[in-house]
Amino acid sequence: MISQLQQRIYTVHPTSLKNGIRRTRSSWLKKIKNPSKVGFRTLRFFLCFLSILVCAWQVSVCLNRHFKEPISTIVVMEYNIDNYTFPTIVVCPNEFIDKVISQLKMEEMNTFSLESWKNNELHSSVIKQKCSEAVNTDCVAKNLSGIPIDTVEGHCYKYVNSNVYRFTGTDFWQTELIFPGMNVTSSAQIYTSSKSVYKYNLQNLKLTPNALNFLFFRMTEVILSDGGLAVKHQGFQNKNTNRNPCWSEDRVINCLNLCMDNILRRSNITCMLPFLTTDLPFCSTWENISTFYRTNLNKAYMERHTCDCKRPCKSVTYTTFVKGSSDFKLITRKTICMFVGTPEIVVIEVLSYPLSSLTADVLSNVGFFLGISMLTVFDFILQTFKVVGICIKKMSTLKNVHKI
Repeated sequence: MISQLQQRIYTVHPTSLKNGIRRTRSSWLKKIKNPSKVGFRTLRFFLCFLSILVCAWQVSVCLNRHFKEPISTIVVMEYNIDNYTFPTIVVCPNEFIDKVISQLKMEEMNTFSLESWKNNELHSSVIKQKCSEAVNTDCVAKNLSGIPIDTVEGHCYKYVNSNVYRFTGTDFWQTELIFPGMNVTSSAQIYTSSKSVYKYNLQNLKLTPNALNFLFFRMTEVILSDGGLAVKHQGFQNKNTNRNPCWSEDRVINCLNLCMDNILRRSNITCMLPFLTTDLPFCSTWENISTFYRTNLNKAYMERHTCDCKRPCKSVTYTTFVKGSSDFKLITRKTICMFVGTPEIVVIEVLSYPLSSLTADVLSNVGFFLGISMLTVFDFILQTFKVVGICIKKMSTLKNVHKI
């Protein structure tokens, strides 16, 4: 009986122990295996998706730089030794405010005369253009009167020689300025500018495409026949991009002039001078003129940074300097300034993002994407090894219990 009882216990106990082990094993798999599977997949998907987004963003940045906004700069200098042109020449009376005071005697007259603003000494001046080396066939050798223009420098005259000349390498005068009506004690300033003229003194601004170079001269000074005023050309070209657009030089100058006009109109001005177009009356006293220049105009210059004017796509800086003889003397009652053209030096700013740089950046970003993907795989393998280790440990425990 005892042996039968022991045999019955031996038969039932392994079965119940086996069932208990099975229940324990299935509950452990239910708690561990399913959550780890979902968590691993979620983590892998998130990291892979994040790496794809970062990689796509970096590639788009590289493509944008390649096609729209290059980052590297190449400066190219070209010498145009074939042809040359002359700038617009602007002649203004020197120290015109003192001339206005002496002519109008505003403190006594208490009035402003527009005709008196004009400088009679420059009224009869002309520009003489020649055609011996002109490239264009419609060139006509003649004297052209100046075009009146009002600026902050006073009532000035501009002279335009639109002909294109062939550079021969010799000092041959192709344009001359003649001032037959200037007094011996008179003086003036010659500005070289683009076709559009600045009404304001903007040569020191970073916004302006070119500097207004000028030469001061007196009636008692005239350049001899073996000397002249050489006009040196230096051009600048900028690339027009969608992110950093540029305008024509004339458009930039007109924009700056209009902006300065608007700034002055918004200021607390009570009168105007001829270069400013507004409905206000002319400044009638020297006190008003002094206030306009020393207060209103200076404030306008301080606000010029608010002008929303783009950079010029192409601009030319003209430098005027004495060429040849440096001796000056009075020849009759006529002042003649003879100009000599020189070859143009063009500085071209080429912004580029070469294909080699694009390929290197794209491959580096793809490598970054693969790196993140490999980290994800390594993390998954590490977590898998941890789970396998736990399973092996549990299986070893199960075998030990089974042996008992």
